[in-house]
Amino acid sequence: MEVQSVPAHVPPGLVHDFDIFNFVTEDEDVHAGWHRQVNGLPDLFFTPHGGGFWVVNNADLLEAAFPDGDLFSSKEGIGVPPSPPEIPAMLPIEADDPFHKALRRPLNLALSPKGVVALSERARALVIPLIEAIAPQGQCEFVN
Repeated sequence: MEVQSVPAHVPPGLVHDFDIFNFVTEDEDVHAGWHRQVNGLPDLFFTPHGGGFWVVNNADLLEAAFPDGDLFSSKEGIGVPPSPPEIPAMLPIEADDPFHKALRRPLNLALSPKGVVALSERARALVIPLIEAIAPQGQCEFVN
């Protein structure tokens, strides 16, 4: 994984050697590996791995930082490593408010419990006849 140089504005005391793609040993789960690696590190630190990025290491701080687009913007990208500039933004996740809220509104409506129930009824109406048509064959090749 690429190690990025540390930007000049990052205080040296907040730079820590943490590789998000290489912190779990073979015999531990991701949560144990994360805890072992970041236990004792600051609530907010910078790692030069994966193109260089900030790590929020505290749930309360994450809750406060997430909606603060002025301090922690998503519009420059959230990928680790960063996506090449020619790759379009992954919307709505790579947008800050108020644009983010405008993009999420139709998704929230469609994926609300009521919206999902309506979609599930339509999906069943479409899929049941298809399944009934292929069931007598005992198999189906889905890819083609």
